Amino acid sequence: ACCLQSDSSIQSINLAGNNIGPQGAVAICKALSAPGCRLQALSLNSNPLGEEGMLAIGEMLRANISLRALDVSNVDAAIKGLVGVCNALGAEEGEAGRCNNTLEALDIGAHNIHVPQDTVTLSLARMLACNSSLTELGLSKHRMVDSQLETLVSYGLLRNKSITSLDLRANRLSGFSGPQLERLLSEAPHLSCINLASNMLGDSGALALARTMPYCSWLHMLDIRGNNISEQGLVAVAEALSMSPHIQVLLIWGNVLGPASSRAFADTLAAIEHSQDRAGQEKLVIDVHPFEVDGRAQLAFVQVD
Repeated sequence: ACCLQSDSSIQSINLAGNNIGPQGAVAICKALSAPGCRLQALSLNSNPLGEEGMLAIGEMLRANISLRALDVSNVDAAIKGLVGVCNALGAEEGEAGRCNNTLEALDIGAHNIHVPQDTVTLSLARMLACNSSLTELGLSKHRMVDSQLETLVSYGLLRNKSITSLDLRANRLSGFSGPQLERLLSEAPHLSCINLASNMLGDSGALALARTMPYCSWLHMLDIRGNNISEQGLVAVAEALSMSPHIQVLLIWGNVLGPASSRAFADTLAAIEHSQDRAGQEKLVIDVHPFEVDGRAQLAFVQVD
């Protein structure tokens, strides 16, 4: 806090993984609320800020106009703290208190609520419906279930026109979320990156994504790793990929890759590589590499940065 007050040239601070508690958060927020603050990026990831600290973050956001990126994931936040941050970013016109309209990237993943809470989902939806500055939103490990995704899509994401990157990793989404994801990707042409890793979408979820992939020319990155997707869903994704030249990054490892899906991806990737070589395009980034053993297609894992 003293550094921020004494040196206005600091633009980025990473304080992740320390032991900053509520009082430390209050002190930092006081410095960030000062008119001359120029800090643009702040990470408080994995600090025990608690409710008091998150409420201070919310109040700070109402006053600060310099921050562009804020990471407050895994900070022991509970309902009041999360709602406070959402309210600071999504106050409707005419409501008391200034609404922040300068923050562009927010990560509030891995909160400290152990059961699904509709209060938080409704606050997030309201924030998204009102906010026009956020382009990246991290909601990993929110314990979000299918019905809450429906609320978020219907009342938040489809009313928002600025979010380009959405992180829904490690939630509790099942195949029943397929129609909502299909609707989201089809009706939100600004959404170019979506991370759905470590859910339980299964084949029905993958089929829903495959149906919409070829028609979403704005979709550039899709992560469906570790979703218990088996042959039927993976074959559909591979076939959809062959008709989706706009996809730049596709991550599928950690699903149930079998002979049919391995052959489907091998054939699709070979055709894509040939097409991209001829057109001089950038190569598709994917976390598998096809090879053959005794004439049978196999897929090997490839590390992707």
